[in-house]
Amino acid sequence: MIAGISIVPWIIKFLWSGIIDRFSQIQKKIFILIGGSLGTLCFFTLFFINPSVTLLLFTFIFFMSHVFISFFDSAADIWAIEISTKEERGKINAAMQAGLWIGGGTSAILFSSIARIYDYPIVFPIAGIIILIISLFPLIIKEEKTTIKQKKITPLLIKEFKDKIIQKMSMYASLISISSGILTITIPLYLRNILDLDVAQVGTMAAIVPLMIVPGNIIGGHMADKNGRKQTIIIFILMKIIFTIFLIFSYNWWLLIIIYGIVLLVDGGFTSAQGALFMDLTNPKVGATQFSLFSGFMGLGDVGGRMIAGLLIVLVGFTNLFILSGLILIPPLILLSFIKIRNEHII
Repeated sequence: MIAGISIVPWIIKFLWSGIIDRFSQIQKKIFILIGGSLGTLCFFTLFFINPSVTLLLFTFIFFMSHVFISFFDSAADIWAIEISTKEERGKINAAMQAGLWIGGGTSAILFSSIARIYDYPIVFPIAGIIILIISLFPLIIKEEKTTIKQKKITPLLIKEFKDKIIQKMSMYASLISISSGILTITIPLYLRNILDLDVAQVGTMAAIVPLMIVPGNIIGGHMADKNGRKQTIIIFILMKIIFTIFLIFSYNWWLLIIIYGIVLLVDGGFTSAQGALFMDLTNPKVGATQFSLFSGFMGLGDVGGRMIAGLLIVLVGFTNLFILSGLILIPPLILLSFIKIRNEHII
């Protein structure tokens, strides 16, 4: 439950991302430093709190750490949108997504080893130090002063979401992540309950196999810049539908690794192209808030998929759920196919 709470700030980060848009004249590196420093402070505080004694306080500080880090993330996003051109955003998203998964996989192995040797609390200050170092790095980068003078973000944001294209893309974002959310819960359970792997084996695969996303991120990012966002996304979604359904042939662990690895590689491809498309559609005057809303819609779909996965396993079984997870990608694919996006020669 507490781990699930940490996801919430990333879904609703548009609530505090508006601060960045409201004070757009302040350099983004300052917001990154504020978010990183406060997030670090929260992690150092967690070192001194015993959750078995004060669980509510631990949960609150843990929640706030993700609020501040997501604030950091929003500032980095809008900075990237402001300084990038459309012709390079695919590669930028590829780098961002690849870094996310490499960092996640590496830290899962590193921190679990540290926790096993030195106990769990020491992980928090170590993570805090890493975050602080990363938040200090932008200080050495020269940042041009923004020319955006927008102060009242609510009217402009409402105007943006009255646009039919933005509305349809928001619906698409909510639907496209449901399948990934379902598989996130289903695959470990399938490994444990059907293929009879032990907890250590499942944990190792959970840390290593997702790294297949990284080459997909790189391929998808380059394709998005070269061939267009929409076309790239459609190609990768079609591939994901096919290989997700192919999971029904995962009769042993190595077949599952191969097929699910391809699913993740394809997932990485359309994630990079999709991020570039959302950047293209984001108005820089409300960039932090609008891009956070796109991310939040995707987060809702992912969490929704996770929430219904267990029930669906009981109702239809693993095999039928793999088929359903593939077919559930068809509605957002159709929706995207019929959206006529502006600047089609670029997007």
